Amino acid sequence: MHKYGGWAMQTEESRQQVLAKIKMAVDSGHHIVVIVSAMGRKGDPYATDTLLSLAPWEASSAELELVKCSGEFISASLLTALIKTNGISCNLLYGTNAGLVGDSLLHPSQMKHCEESVQTYSVTVVPGFHYVTKEAYFTTFERGGSDFTALLFAHYFQCEAIFFKDVEGAYFPPESSCVAKSLTHQQLCELEVIQQRAAQFAAKHKIPLTIQSYLTEGSGTLIRDLPQQAQ
Repeated sequence: MHKYGGWAMQTEESRQQVLAKIKMAVDSGHHIVVIVSAMGRKGDPYATDTLLSLAPWEASSAELELVKCSGEFISASLLTALIKTNGISCNLLYGTNAGLVGDSLLHPSQMKHCEESVQTYSVTVVPGFHYVTKEAYFTTFERGGSDFTALLFAHYFQCEAIFFKDVEGAYFPPESSCVAKSLTHQQLCELEVIQQRAAQFAAKHKIPLTIQSYLTEGSGTLIRDLPQQAQ
């Protein structure tokens, strides 16, 4: 399971670097699920905060929720097209087809399309942050929710979650200038490197994580249930 944040999705150049990471995994024989955030940060054309700034104050909650998740849909669509044009079999899933429904998120009864996609295609791309309510409306997790989306899929498929970011790994202790080679889940929860809800979910379910840069070949920081002492 790969998770790519806003900086990784921001430009054509950065998306080429994302493609290289995906191609490396596919060439190693893996079928992967890729979760993406919206492109860039506030001020960038398709970042979530930029899109929200376009909405009038009288916009309804349903309208705002759709605006919120549109940035991830743009990222996922562009990345899927890029992967396909480079000869890699790829499928885009979202909403009910991705099992992101109501209170039963990724319940086995909702995962038929996703399981078939993972088996059939080398890459399955899912826009993060969103899910569908029981009333069939799009809505979103709290800020940083694409991280939580990624951990949901890693937990369902019982696989490692690799978070590709614009830093070499997780810096520990907090405010440190040193990248830790390994951390416990509890230590991860002390940091702000991924969404706090996602970190707590990973700790609860002992999901193995790696936090590394999409810009380099470094091994990053390993987060495991019983890792070596943080260094």
